[in-house]
Amino acid sequence: MMKIQASTTLRIEPMRTIQNILFPVDFSPSCVAMAAFVKRGASIFGARVTLVHIFDLYSHDAFQLYVRPPSEVAEEQEILAGTNSTRS
Repeated sequence: MMKIQASTTLRIEPMRTIQNILFPVDFSPSCVAMAAFVKRGASIFGARVTLVHIFDLYSHDAFQLYVRPPSEVAEEQEILAGTNSTRS
């Protein structure tokens, strides 16, 4: 018969958790809606959130941004994005 020593200790490693969350933002409605989930996840894990502003360089004409107000260019981009999303 085999004897097991009672003095054996079980060592439990701490669980690795999420420490950093990289949140790409483009300020679209879906991105704004996702912000609450990112905030909640960060609070659950005690994580640090880093925001990265993402935009498509090819959809922005630098000259247009120079001669027109950014809000007007953004509105036009939103209209184009809505048109393109209904085609899919």
